[in-house]
Amino acid sequence: MNLLFEGRIGCFQPVTYLDRTDITQIRPLLYCQEPDIRRMASKLALPGVAANSRRQEVKELLAELEQRYPDLKKKLFGAIQRYPLYGWDLENMEK
Repeated sequence: MNLLFEGRIGCFQPVTYLDRTDITQIRPLLYCQEPDIRRMASKLALPGVAANSRRQEVKELLAELEQRYPDLKKKLFGAIQRYPLYGWDLENMEK
C-alpha cells in the first residue's frame, strides 16, 4: 500500500508500541493466509473491519495481477523480507 499510495517502500515493524493508546502491537499474522485468519477471528468472535477500504482495493488489484503473474505475492513478500527495513533485521537488532 505504501508503494502504490505514497511512492515509498515501507511497512510496520513486527512489534510497534502505540503510545497514544498504550498498546503494543505484534504482527505475526503477516505470515498467515487470510482464510486462516478469518477462521480464527470468527472462532474467537473478534470484530471485523469494513471491506470497502484502500486495503481491500489493493487486495483486489493483487488478485487480478496474480492471474497474469502467479508468483507475484511470493516475490513481493520476498522483496519486503530482503529490503533493509528498520526493525526487521532480527540478527542486528538492538537488545
